[in-house]
Amino acid sequence: MFTCYDLCFEDRSKELLETGFTRNEIEELRRAIINLTNNLIVKSKESIEEDLKSLEEMKKTRSVLKNKQPYDDAVFYLLNMAKFLLDDCRKRGTVQFSRLARLGFVGKILLESMIKKEVIDNKFYDNFMNSINTVASDFKKDFILMNKGKIQKDDFVRRYYHLRPGSYDITTLRYEDSPHLLKTSDFDILEENLEEFLMNSATKEKIDGILREHRLKFNSADLFDFTKSALEAREFSKFEFTKNLSDAIELIAMAGELMGFTRQELAMLFVEDIFSNTRGRHELAEKWKKVISERKKQRELNEKLELPPIIFSGSDLDFIKYYTPKPNYITQKKVKARLLKLDKDINENEIGGSIVMIENGDPGYDWIFTRNPAGLITKYGGVASHMSIRCAEFAIPAAIGCGVLFDKLNKVKEIILDCKIKKIIPFEVEKCG
Repeated sequence: MFTCYDLCFEDRSKELLETGFTRNEIEELRRAIINLTNNLIVKSKESIEEDLKSLEEMKKTRSVLKNKQPYDDAVFYLLNMAKFLLDDCRKRGTVQFSRLARLGFVGKILLESMIKKEVIDNKFYDNFMNSINTVASDFKKDFILMNKGKIQKDDFVRRYYHLRPGSYDITTLRYEDSPHLLKTSDFDILEENLEEFLMNSATKEKIDGILREHRLKFNSADLFDFTKSALEAREFSKFEFTKNLSDAIELIAMAGELMGFTRQELAMLFVEDIFSNTRGRHELAEKWKKVISERKKQRELNEKLELPPIIFSGSDLDFIKYYTPKPNYITQKKVKARLLKLDKDINENEIGGSIVMIENGDPGYDWIFTRNPAGLITKYGGVASHMSIRCAEFAIPAAIGCGVLFDKLNKVKEIILDCKIKKIIPFEVEKCG
């Protein structure tokens, strides 16, 4: 998709010529996305500040809500509170996050096009990404301080209480109820030794020149400040809006418990089911029971179906095709280590020195980085996803968004993850009985 301008536009526009676009139409597209990209970057400071202000408003509203007096029916009080938090999150949190995420994506697209055009190299790019300081860095620093007894565990939990592995998953407990995720480690945690990101005059002039050549109205300093600010704000906004989300999920769980429902049962309900209009607790409970029963049957049926990763037409549902995945490789490092698929039975201290596999990642999985993984592999995720930013920040080799390749690694015990040549090489395969 041509969603912003980058230095590879000329090469990519050949695809448009081959599919019937005229040169005039391509030039019109070029002018439009140059104008779009200039506006995004030149005006980014004001837009980022505005979105961060919304998060502050959401924080104030959340604190007011905590002091609100409950009324007689505890179930409907809890559900109404949860709905208010989710509505406010949608108004002041998730929309702002999506804008900030988009800005971060634009910055990374431009920088990666500079690598392809050999304006900068991978080492320069990795050094820049490693200089970005998000809430994940704060989390790890605070974890180290807690580990050393320099801050109290209660203070740590007060700041990070809302995080849970799987931000939207009501069946997983959050950090304040998961002491095993926060226990001090049996090994020394590696502290970051971050080098300051510096751009010499020759590189600066080279980048400035290529930006002018492409009719872009910002310089190298503007571009790197924009990308850094957008990525840091993206991660901070996710950290903040998930407080509303997390609190709402807990309120729903509490209401469900009062009516005799487990978290696993509540996970079967849609938001519309939870906040449906009913005349009383008994009527709501009966409705939930019926819906949960139907959804369980539906899930059993769905688990027997196999769908293609990409659907282009109806025929793809008859003949399933698998496409060669193109993971996003982070850093230029090469590591050989044991492969560890993260699940509920894994001892957290086994993570140290292992290449960790998780389907997808969000802030609730940031505790992984306190255990010194050798690398990370995910099934889902893109170039500007949460785990891509995290791994770049900590200079951890990773393959993000492996698709079907992720499933093929299930029987592999040890791999070589070579991010420079963009390959995952199975080293030892588990023997099947």
